[in-house]
Amino acid sequence: MATRCIMKYVLPLVILSFVLLPGTLHGQISRKDFDELSRSSCIHCHDADTETGLDLDAIGFDLGDAGTFRQCERIFDRVTRGEMPPASEDRPDPKQLKTALASLGKDLRAGSLARQEEFGRVPSRRLSRLEYEHTLHDLLGIGGDIARYLPLETKSDTFDVVTAKQDISSVHVKGFLKAADVALDEAIQLGANPKMVRELDYANSPYMKMWFERPVRNGGGTV
Repeated sequence: MATRCIMKYVLPLVILSFVLLPGTLHGQISRKDFDELSRSSCIHCHDADTETGLDLDAIGFDLGDAGTFRQCERIFDRVTRGEMPPASEDRPDPKQLKTALASLGKDLRAGSLARQEEFGRVPSRRLSRLEYEHTLHDLLGIGGDIARYLPLETKSDTFDVVTAKQDISSVHVKGFLKAADVALDEAIQLGANPKMVRELDYANSPYMKMWFERPVRNGGGTV
């Protein structure tokens, strides 16, 4: 029972990865080259007075802001693929375009590397209900609905494994412990002790008679 009790509390801790909320990236956008391209080829369609959904003047400088990073990354990708400016517009100066993309790409790589060094390539999080259930199934060789003991996930854009939304509370801890308890019950299958009766009839045992009848020099007569 002591071993089972230890397993009940250790099992969730071994399986779980707790949430590390995203922090801030280190790095700033080098705006000079970017702004030169913007003023010559982009701003007439992408400022506060247009309806394209992108205001280049409103984009911040800090790559530590997740929204700024995503916007700059999207701009970089679309311009690199030739999607922007559209085919109906005049093409930007090739030298200016190359310089702007090189500068912005360098900033994005630096920001991404800074994040990886601080938080890792993918932020840690706890397992979702189904991930925890499947892990217990695989580890213990069991089945059963383990996920029903855990609180429902908070969804973000229809996904339930987004790190920033995977918080953990005392309700989650109780649920994980309850789920581990149920899983161990199924895996161990405790029941009544089997009946085990063994009779040892030394006087009539063929094995013992063999030693009784052997000469001493052959190991007999010593029982």
